[in-house]
Amino acid sequence: MSGHTRTSGAVKVNPSKKTPKVGIIYPGSYAEGMSNLAFQELFSLCALNKSVSPVRFFSHESNEYNENSENNYSDNSRPEKNHLHDSRGRRNGCISAPFLFSPEGADVSSICGAVITSSFETDILNLLKIALCLKKYNIPSLLGGLTAVQHADTLRSFFTRIYTGVINNEISAFFNHLPDIPFSDACSSLSSSEFVTPPSADKNKPLICHTALLSDSTVFKNTFLIETSRGCRRRCNFCILSKKSGGYYEHPSSEILSIISKLPSEVKKIGLVSAAFTDRSDCIALIESINAIGKEVTVASLRMEQLTERLISLLKANNQRTLTLAPETADLKIRTNIGKAYSPEHLLRCAYLAGSAGFHRLKLYYMLGLPEEDDKTAEEITVQIRQCRDALNRGAQRSGIMPKLQISISPFVPKKGTVLEHAVFAEEHDIKRRVKIIKSRASSLGGVSVDTESYRFARLQYVVSHKIEELLPLALRIVEENGSIRELEKISRKI
Repeated sequence: MSGHTRTSGAVKVNPSKKTPKVGIIYPGSYAEGMSNLAFQELFSLCALNKSVSPVRFFSHESNEYNENSENNYSDNSRPEKNHLHDSRGRRNGCISAPFLFSPEGADVSSICGAVITSSFETDILNLLKIALCLKKYNIPSLLGGLTAVQHADTLRSFFTRIYTGVINNEISAFFNHLPDIPFSDACSSLSSSEFVTPPSADKNKPLICHTALLSDSTVFKNTFLIETSRGCRRRCNFCILSKKSGGYYEHPSSEILSIISKLPSEVKKIGLVSAAFTDRSDCIALIESINAIGKEVTVASLRMEQLTERLISLLKANNQRTLTLAPETADLKIRTNIGKAYSPEHLLRCAYLAGSAGFHRLKLYYMLGLPEEDDKTAEEITVQIRQCRDALNRGAQRSGIMPKLQISISPFVPKKGTVLEHAVFAEEHDIKRRVKIIKSRASSLGGVSVDTESYRFARLQYVVSHKIEELLPLALRIVEENGSIRELEKISRKI
């Protein structure tokens, strides 16, 4: 039987050579793309149309795909392996685009149109490669995602259409028009409106994005991801969502539970995705309802001032091993200026509760290079780390499990379109000096590890965000020379 049906919250793919192929392209690795809900939902919506066949493409640079790793589900059967992958295509890439590979074994030149979603500035090189390849074969293209929103004017000439809205019923209708309407005409029919929240019409209502294909080769292995809200109520001054999300839309719990309840018993773990899950007044009730269906829950986005002992205990009861929080900085004035005016007592209480509940790890995210920051700020962070370590130890006396404290430090990148877009990007020597202060103090605490993100790739994000017009000719030259993102990073240092 040809065509596609969406069953049990997943997609069952029955590829047919007779139907036109639509490329769903992610300009990054397989692991990242298959963990991206926008990518999964686009694939799913396209699969609902029995008149076209969705085929996926990922960057060939990161080759984690295992042809036996994907599971599709149907209502009345056990999981069955989806052997759609052409291993020749995985090793050698597409004939017409060697920098991409397709699990379905498709070639870019065989598709009638391409839908691309991108969320990161560092996607820029792959986006240009994809755009030039599609133009070479006269394949119309639609680019969406946060990159499209931020750089619509710059990227408009490379793609048939830039879409700056959310995945909603209009996008569903876009796929339904194919192939009766040519792909380029379907692109033209899309509205130019940006994020609309709350929805002013049914077509603007955000769909509940969720996993279509489960895989054990993704960032969230064998976890069914489902969106619980769109946008963010917070107005953190460093975050692009503070200006670009258009507001906050909370998906009804009844609709979320309806999707999860249709999943087969083989799907055990549910990942709840949102900007801040604890903004939901029914967050505990939602987890308990999912548990009643027989599924475990994992949640990543939590606000420390909203965490209660009951919620932390509930997450641990769902076998969540890591509690993740984002203090960002320990300096009161700085965190107030960036919109993270939490109380230190909230953080220490969460650390204590994590230890007493028996979590194996507490992970804290910090940024360095924030406005008005100096070396004293790094010292304050080390004091906060020590206090968290002590609170964890006290809590662990109740549980008998000694958790690790993991610190993740990244350079602050002033993004265009945020309140702090005009802030100065910190010098590398300042960041390195402050990292050294934190690492030297943390090394004596025991049970504390400190990881740092690359300064140079953070600076590349800054250059793409603010100086993309200046960077673009250089990026195109690297594409022509079949260069890499590392070469682009080196060139960006001179801008």
